[in-house]
Amino acid sequence: MGKMLFVVFLVVGGAVVLMFLVQDPKPVSEVHSAEAASSDSESPSELKKEFEDLRAESESTLLLAQTPPSRRPCLVYTQYTKMTKLKERYVKAPNLFIPKELTETLEELGIRAAEQVYEVVKRGQPFECDGWSSAAIEESARILGEYRSVVVNPDVIRVAYLAAVRPEIKAVLIDYQENHLSDTANFARLLIGHAEDVWGFTREDLGITLRLHRELFPEQP
Repeated sequence: MGKMLFVVFLVVGGAVVLMFLVQDPKPVSEVHSAEAASSDSESPSELKKEFEDLRAESESTLLLAQTPPSRRPCLVYTQYTKMTKLKERYVKAPNLFIPKELTETLEELGIRAAEQVYEVVKRGQPFECDGWSSAAIEESARILGEYRSVVVNPDVIRVAYLAAVRPEIKAVLIDYQENHLSDTANFARLLIGHAEDVWGFTREDLGITLRLHRELFPEQP
C-alpha cells in the first residue's frame, strides 16, 4: 500500500466519531514545513473566496441536474467534507474568526448530506462514495442525531455501518498480511477496535479469523 492511513477520533455530543484521512507519507520535517507554509499563506480574502466558491457549488442546481441521481448523495456529502475542511483552516489560521455564514452553510449542508445518506441506506442500498463509507455513515448518523431533522432507525444505521466497515477491514487486513507494517497493524487495531468497542460488533460479525484477531490483540483473552 503506497498510502499511509490516519485515524482521528472526535468526541461530539457524547458520541465517538471516526474520521479517516488518506494521504501520502511525508518526512516529519516536510509535514511541519508544509503546515507552517499553509498557515502563513492563509489570508482572509483567499478563504472567503473559497467559501463563496464552495457555497455556490453546493447551491448549483445545474451541477445537481448534471449528476446522476445515484451519485447525488455522494456529491452532497463530498461538498460537506470540503466545507468542513475549510472551517478547519479558519480554526488553524491565526487571528481569524469563522464567518457566521460559513457555520450556517456548513450546518445546512451537513443536514442535507446526512439525510441523503440515510435515505440510501434506509432502502438497504450501500452508500458508495470516495473515501471511507463507514465514516460517512457514522458522521451522518451523528448529524441526524444532533439536529433530529428526520427520525432515524438505529438498526438501519447499524446494518449499513457493518456492511460498509467489513470490506474496509478486509482490505486493511489483506494489506497487513502482505507487508506486516506496524502502521498498517495499528490502523487495523483502531478500525477493528472502534467497530467492536463503540458499535459492539464481534470478531465474527466483522469477518476476522481468530488467529488474525489474536495476532493483532494479543492482550485479549
